[in-house]
Amino acid sequence: MTAKSLFTRLTEWAAHAAGKPVASLLAFVAIIVWAATGPIFRYSDTWQLVINTGTTVVTFLMVFLIQSSQNRDTAALPKYRALFGDERTDYSEALKAYYETGVRESFRLDGVANPVTQANVVLTSGIAESDWTASPDKLKAIWFQKWLSLANFNGAEAWAEYRRTNYPNIPASAGAPVGQKPPVRLFYPLSELGSNQANVNAQGTIDVFNTRLFWDVD
Repeated sequence: MTAKSLFTRLTEWAAHAAGKPVASLLAFVAIIVWAATGPIFRYSDTWQLVINTGTTVVTFLMVFLIQSSQNRDTAALPKYRALFGDERTDYSEALKAYYETGVRESFRLDGVANPVTQANVVLTSGIAESDWTASPDKLKAIWFQKWLSLANFNGAEAWAEYRRTNYPNIPASAGAPVGQKPPVRLFYPLSELGSNQANVNAQGTIDVFNTRLFWDVD
C-alpha cells in the first residue's frame, strides 16, 4: 500500500467518523468533563492549557482533513458532470422536445391521418396537459398524454398507467350506479389459476373494488 493510498484511506475514515453524531457527543462530553474538573485543579494555567492545546491540535488536523475531502470532491466533479451534466444546465427545451416528439409519435401509432400536422394543433393549442408551455404541471401533462395514447391503442396498459399515477380523473361510466367506486385491480386471469392456483387461493376473496394490490398504498 502506497503512502498516498494510506493517507487517502485515513482521511476518508476520519471524515466519515467526524461526521457522525457520536463524534459531536464525545466532543460535548469532553468539554463538560473539562469544565467540571476546573474546581479540582483550581482553574490553574495547566488546566486551561489542556483545553487550549487539545482544541488547537484538533483544529490543526481538521484543516488537512477538510482540504483532503475538498480535493477529492473537486477531482470527482468533472466526472459527475460528464455523466449527469452540469447542474446549471437548462433542460427545459430538451424536455419539451421529448414531450412533443412523444405526442407526435402517439398520433402516428394510432393511425391518425397527417399525424404531425394534427399533433401540432394539439401541441400549440394553449390548453394545459396538451400544450407543454401552457401546462403548469409538466408531469401531469406527460401522464395524461401517455394515458390518452394508450387508451386508443392498449386499454389494459392505459388502465395500468391510471392505477400507477391516479391520473387523469376519469368520470364514472354513465351506466354505473350512483356512487360506484372505480375498480382498484383486476381478477387473476385463468392462466394464473391454472399454473399458480395455490398462491392465488392464498390471497383470499378478491374484491376488485376494495382489495388493493400490495404496492397500491394511496
